Amino acid sequence: MNWKRISVGLVLLGCLIVIPDLQAQKTAINWYFGNEAGLSFDERYPMPVTDGKTHTLEGVATVSDSLGNLLFYTDGITVWNANHEIIGGDLMGHPSSTMSANVLPSRINSDQYMLFTTTAIVNGEELPDGGHYYMLDFSENNPGGEIIADYNSMGTGPIQLKSTEKFTGIPYPESLFSDDLKPGYWIITHEFDRFSFQISQFDDHWISGFTKETGVQHSNGIGDMGANKGATGQMKATIHGDKIAVAIEGQQVFQVFNFNKETGSLSNYPFTLPAGDPDHRKEKIYGAYGVEFSPSGRFVYGTSRDGGTLYQWDLEGTNVVEEVYILRHNPDKPCGSLQLAPNGKIYLAINGQDYLGVINRPDRF
Repeated sequence: MNWKRISVGLVLLGCLIVIPDLQAQKTAINWYFGNEAGLSFDERYPMPVTDGKTHTLEGVATVSDSLGNLLFYTDGITVWNANHEIIGGDLMGHPSSTMSANVLPSRINSDQYMLFTTTAIVNGEELPDGGHYYMLDFSENNPGGEIIADYNSMGTGPIQLKSTEKFTGIPYPESLFSDDLKPGYWIITHEFDRFSFQISQFDDHWISGFTKETGVQHSNGIGDMGANKGATGQMKATIHGDKIAVAIEGQQVFQVFNFNKETGSLSNYPFTLPAGDPDHRKEKIYGAYGVEFSPSGRFVYGTSRDGGTLYQWDLEGTNVVEEVYILRHNPDKPCGSLQLAPNGKIYLAINGQDYLGVINRPDRF
């Protein structure tokens, strides 16, 4: 494992999200994020791109086709196509939502994509719903892209009441396919101030869902001061879809669960990993925000914003909780989200800086 930084040439704040099918390498080679920042992974080394239109603090998504041609990118509020033209606006994301925009390619129609949004919890307002979703079409009839369905206005969304800012999707196996269940995903979200995950089945539409109570309560901590950090933090799955990791900023912990793709079940006894500091590695000191798995799924990484800290845990270690490695600690430069890239490296957002951190060999100590 090796920790470095790379310049992106523009100010970056917050979160990087691309579609999770990293095995289809070309679909994730373009990233747009932050304050008109971007990266292309089409060459041996990632190169800055400067034609993006985003101005956001946190969650974004970028999608390319199977040849690596940019299709669209979004902050969960606005959608831009490859010509950087707006093809959708006033969507249900939020500039301060960790995972405001999340895209899953349809497993039924290769020209279509499902966009899911989450929003932020604002003091004095009703708790928001999450998992609002839209269908985008990039067929020959819509080469520039079009939102062809807004399921919120059609009365079929959202999928999570009183939602946190967390979201992930895992393809379910062919063994579940039937006349009634076409190829699709398990969609996982979480309710705010509760212990409850919502696990839903989707093909191109919501099929069914159930609640699983496990892990810690996603609630605000002492002295939250209106930040509602019980809702913030990333949720990620391994490439193989057999584990998920969740950062609960308000509770100052990360949790890692086993996931059964056949049943959609989460384990009852997750690893609970505190966000400590170099002198108190096993104590809850900082808020847990970013999270990502190494390509093999053996290692999980986490970040804290207030501590500017980057953590590593070996999930095959003899004592996972005890054996935490702190790779970075700089409270003056808060860390943001983590994202596994097509080149097998993990990139780290650092608040207000014109560069990204990079873990060059995430499957090694």
